[in-house]
Amino acid sequence: MSEKIKATVKTKTKTGKGFQLEGHENWFSANFIMEELAKVNVGDLVEVTYAKKGVFYNVSKIVKVEGETPASPSGIDTARCKVCGKVLKNPAYPTCWDCKDNVKEDPKIQDIQGNPSTKKEFIPSKYGTPEDIAGKEVGCAANCASQILAGTGACGDMETILETFRVLFEGILTHIRNNK
Repeated sequence: MSEKIKATVKTKTKTGKGFQLEGHENWFSANFIMEELAKVNVGDLVEVTYAKKGVFYNVSKIVKVEGETPASPSGIDTARCKVCGKVLKNPAYPTCWDCKDNVKEDPKIQDIQGNPSTKKEFIPSKYGTPEDIAGKEVGCAANCASQILAGTGACGDMETILETFRVLFEGILTHIRNNK
C-alpha cells in the first residue's frame, strides 16, 4: 500500500540512494529513483510516493512541487550546511562539523561592503585531504614491501633486511605516486 507525503527535503545521502524530509526522522530509500532524486536539491518542496515495508520507506516516485515555497515545520527558517545540507546547530558557521575541513580560500568572494573576505569556497572530496592521501600511499607501500619480504623468507642480519625493505618501500611508493 503506497502513501503520499508533501514535505521539504532535509538531507540527501552522498551516494544519492536516500534522503530525509523535514518533520520526519526516518530515511527514505531512493534506490529505484536515483535519477529523479538527483534533480531535487536540499530545501526543495517535494511530493513523495512511498511504500513502508518494515522499517524501510521505499520510494517509487518523487516530484518537485513548483510554485509553492517550502516552510520549515517549526515555522523558523533553518540554516543549512553549504556542503551536505544538514541543519546547522549554529547558523554563524557556513558548514557543519563534518564538512568544515572540505574548504579552500577563495579570494574572489567579497563581504557586504565589497572588501575581500575570508569566506571559504567548499570543495567536498571523497578521498580526503592531500595529507590523508599521502599517508594512505605510505601505508600501502609499507604494507606491500612487508608482504614481499615475508614471502621471501628473508634471513640474515637486520641491516640487510632493513635495507631490502627500504629499497622495496621506495620503489613501491614511487610506483604508486607515478601511476595515480
